[in-house]
Amino acid sequence: MLGLEASSVIATRMARVARGGAGADRENELMMREKVEAGQQLQAKLSGLGAGAVPETAKARALKHYRGKVAEIGAGWRAGRLRPDPAAPGS
Repeated sequence: MLGLEASSVIATRMARVARGGAGADRENELMMREKVEAGQQLQAKLSGLGAGAVPETAKARALKHYRGKVAEIGAGWRAGRLRPDPAAPGS
């Protein structure tokens, strides 16, 4: 299910990157920043499970975490909102 949810977001973002230019550079930087932040957030969530946690619990938390991130990004794209890049001039 997550793969299906992510595919439309990926297609939209890759189209933006394929156009090239400064927008593509910003999009690549934003994607990398989102991935690093999502990974750090997930690591913090999973560290709270404790030593006795079963793998299924960690898997469920990871899927829920990433599904939420994909939904958040996809909703912004569908609504025509591009999240501004705080590092970009004029943002």
